[in-house]
Amino acid sequence: MKHFLIYLFILLPLMLPDVGLAQNVAEPKVGEKYLVLYVGVEQEEALSVLPPGADFGGDWKAFTKVSVAREYQRIRFTPTAPGIATLTIHDKKGSKVFEYRIEVRKTNLTRIVREVRALLSEIEGITVKIVNDRVVVDGKVIHPEELNRIVGVLKQYGNDAASLVEVSPFAQQKIAEIIEREINNPDVSVRSRNGKYILSGEVNNPEEKDQAELIARTYIPPPVFGEAENMDIIKKRKEESIINLLILRARPEAAPKKLIQLVLHYVELGKDYSNSSRFQWTPSISDQTQLSFTRD
Repeated sequence: MKHFLIYLFILLPLMLPDVGLAQNVAEPKVGEKYLVLYVGVEQEEALSVLPPGADFGGDWKAFTKVSVAREYQRIRFTPTAPGIATLTIHDKKGSKVFEYRIEVRKTNLTRIVREVRALLSEIEGITVKIVNDRVVVDGKVIHPEELNRIVGVLKQYGNDAASLVEVSPFAQQKIAEIIEREINNPDVSVRSRNGKYILSGEVNNPEEKDQAELIARTYIPPPVFGEAENMDIIKKRKEESIINLLILRARPEAAPKKLIQLVLHYVELGKDYSNSSRFQWTPSISDQTQLSFTRD
């Protein structure tokens, strides 16, 4: 009987389900996003999840049209009627991987959105949406001149339109590459940091140094002031946008005009030489004085 009870205590945990293990196995999370759409205004969204062979479900067909670019992982909504709906994305196994909660509204700003999109169609990197009963242009552009066009287009719509567009930080890097290419000197490099352009390297003379800086000033766009700066909330410091760190290449030493070469030969006369050559120097003293008398 004792052995039977021990066997029962060992076998019982194996027969019961592991409740703690079942609680630790979390169900896969389903992504979701809430969208506010407006009748007559198309809106594109990037798909964060789109498994191969994905299928779509939900009651969205009564309120919006949907087109999917699987190659580019994007989905486009074309609202047709106001209402609330859902759009779900399922994988091949039928499991839901993402869900859009959609609210379609009707607004009088549809005409403004269409006109702004048509006028700004040549500018890349921006989106035109309706946010809080207002047409908002958002995104990043390459050149400040594009900002001027956006402001000029939205100005005619007054308080019904606003801009949140900024200049992309990659624009400065692109401008630095253009400046370096125009200088056309393999020993000169141009890089951008915090709105400034740094020229570094070596040049042959001061004229080349001044020419490189002049080319840089030609391509650098004027500064852009944001809303916070216009409202005097942020003080923008007045600093030089070009930092010229070019140095003059050291000149080689000039060669002498005339080269004079002296060739010296010397012989050292030692005792060994005098003995081997039988050289002797024996001076002698003699008196060769003569005295004679003549008679005229």
